[in-house]
Amino acid sequence: ASVADPSHVVVVLKQADILARAGAVQEARARLATVLQRCDAGPCRADLVPSIRTTLAWVILLDPDAGAADLQSAKQLLQVALSSGSASLDLVERANIWTNLAYAQARCGEPFEHALLTARQLLDGLPLEALARAREVRSWTDLVEGLAELIAGRDARALVACSQASRRDSPQLEAWAAGCRARAWTNQGAWDK
Repeated sequence: ASVADPSHVVVVLKQADILARAGAVQEARARLATVLQRCDAGPCRADLVPSIRTTLAWVILLDPDAGAADLQSAKQLLQVALSSGSASLDLVERANIWTNLAYAQARCGEPFEHALLTARQLLDGLPLEALARAREVRSWTDLVEGLAELIAGRDARALVACSQASRRDSPQLEAWAAGCRARAWTNQGAWDK
């Protein structure tokens, strides 16, 4: 299949998601990077390119061993997706990208508050029909705030934010929130929580 074939890109995006969830982050990154490189070199459906960039950035952020250069790359991918793909993104997608950017900034040791505030403002202004999709992204903003507070060593604040992030209908988010709460409790010396 040609990289310009939208179905090929969609298949790679789905494969990368499955691989990343299974823990094969490097394989997911390689597939996404290859598709993005081909799209940058030739014709590719413009509305799919931001999805490739944001998915690649998210896969990088999923890697707990990602180094500084990788985290900077993820941050750059998200910034490019926001600046060049904004017209094809709805408000929930844009809020999600801003949330991921906040997480990338926090992992890079940079201020993250503006990106998180932007994500929350986008979510607050949504029409009623988009609220169901927005709830999970809003929970991710709480989680990212908690993770950023953990990185900064503010465990009590992290515990509050990570507790707000809990969502029973999203197993991935629930697992991350539980891990965040556990790290905050452990850092505070509460081994029995």
